[in-house]
Amino acid sequence: QALGELTAGFAHEIRNPLASLKGSIEMLREDSIGPEQKEKLYSIAISEMDRLNHVIADFLIYSRPSKVEPEDFDLNAVLDKTASLLQSRKPDNVTIIREYSGEFGIKADPHKLEQVFLNLGLNALEAMAGGGQLRLNTQRRGRLAEVTFSDTGTGIPPDEQEKVFFPFFTTKPDGTGLGLSIAHRIVEAHSGRISVISSPADGTKFRITLPVRDNDKG
Repeated sequence: QALGELTAGFAHEIRNPLASLKGSIEMLREDSIGPEQKEKLYSIAISEMDRLNHVIADFLIYSRPSKVEPEDFDLNAVLDKTASLLQSRKPDNVTIIREYSGEFGIKADPHKLEQVFLNLGLNALEAMAGGGQLRLNTQRRGRLAEVTFSDTGTGIPPDEQEKVFFPFFTTKPDGTGLGLSIAHRIVEAHSGRISVISSPADGTKFRITLPVRDNDKG
């Protein structure tokens, strides 16, 4: 059943841009439209081809995740790098607050975790189009390091919260619905957990827990 749902979701995401692409090409072939309309159709065709490429690329990452290549590093350093990337992309009316607690030595794949953090951060920025705060927090919980992304955005409706990690589930018009699914897989591959708490009044909080390095007694 899970495979059938995944296949159906992939087919749906492919059909939409293909239909738009086909319609644009058919109108261009008729050659009965003006230069301005032609330019618009060319732009639509290129945009839909980019979308197809994006869907396929994300699907391959999800269905055939690359091998985790663990290294010893400070979790806060990777989170700080992500925060700097988000700082350059955020609108002026959004404030990013970094709340790091101590040092967290972990053994994990820093590049994959950065992919998870960047996805969560960009989602948060999109949810705060009207402005707000994004808090990046780290805490030690025994043998676990906890990372929290908290935004003051629009929130996720209760009936959608349990679906956010499902493949191809998205509320964005241009989203593939695979970003959080990929994040979930990456976190699980590191023996960690990711969860979400959200409400329209308080925004959204994504929490990730990861095991600390064996020789980090903390």
